[in-house]
Amino acid sequence: MLTNGWTRDLHISGGALIVYKDKLIVTERKSHLVCIEPETGDVIWDTKIEFVYGWLTAIDDKVIYFEKFGTTRIIDFESGKVIKIHQMTYGIMGYVIPYKNYLISGLWRGYSDLICLNIESDYKVEWKRATISKDVTYYSVPMILDNNLIFSDNSNHKLSKIDIATGDEIWTIDLPKHIDWLDLDYTFQIDNGSVIVYSKTGGVYKLDMNDLNWEKVVEHTCGIKTRRPKVLQTQYLFQDSENMICSYDKHTGKLNWKFYSNHFQYRIPALELNPELTLICLGMHKKLIIDKSGEIIKEFKSEKRYESDLFNINGDVYYLTQGKLKQLKLN
Repeated sequence: MLTNGWTRDLHISGGALIVYKDKLIVTERKSHLVCIEPETGDVIWDTKIEFVYGWLTAIDDKVIYFEKFGTTRIIDFESGKVIKIHQMTYGIMGYVIPYKNYLISGLWRGYSDLICLNIESDYKVEWKRATISKDVTYYSVPMILDNNLIFSDNSNHKLSKIDIATGDEIWTIDLPKHIDWLDLDYTFQIDNGSVIVYSKTGGVYKLDMNDLNWEKVVEHTCGIKTRRPKVLQTQYLFQDSENMICSYDKHTGKLNWKFYSNHFQYRIPALELNPELTLICLGMHKKLIIDKSGEIIKEFKSEKRYESDLFNINGDVYYLTQGKLKQLKLN
């Protein structure tokens, strides 16, 4: 089972964390980006940055860190040395999606136009779409699907997929009729090359990528309350409007188990430790290991707030919580 491993104090809350080539890369101490060996917690390299709140990605042995106020650093993954620094002429409002040699920013809540920058061409603007809006409910957070960009336009109840390299529209379809609007809350999710959306009135919908039709894969009698439901390898996990934490089998759509929780789950940090056991972190100071039948195998103390997803590296679990990076060892 799981036992507490090492803990690293980051001296900040809400920083950025990614896993690349089985290494942890995280922002800390107001102005540092560090690469950490997961097994021991030792620092491999420590690079100075200006601002710890931003977006991280890594590709082709390069770490790309985009700071919220417009500075981008490209860092060598092996050494931690800064290869290039670029200063934008404006800051970014909303979300940044780093993908391969592109940075996509804007869109969400209509704060700024949707724009695509080419990192390798000195941040040339590849394309731009007018998305500024006074209505903050219009646009969702964009996501990557099949090497392209996907987002919802709630003003006309549409979901669109566009080519990242050109900005050209690939397709636009209607959202399921029971979906009110998608945003940071109740946003869609990408799972194995398909789109998953959750209904506030109940049910989970999956987009068939062949005919672009929506299929209701989970029948649920009451609304889904969790604002960021979880898609795991074999299950859909969410809290409903009756405060039940529910697990549904992804392949059959049948209920695996459910239990009552009197604590509202904005998100449910969870991962499957193996095909039989799931780790769930609840905001009531409890971590649970649950088997497929719903039996609680182990219950132990949990943190109150989680600031990242749970990451599984070689069987051990890593996550951010209240200004700390922690390890759980699988015995």
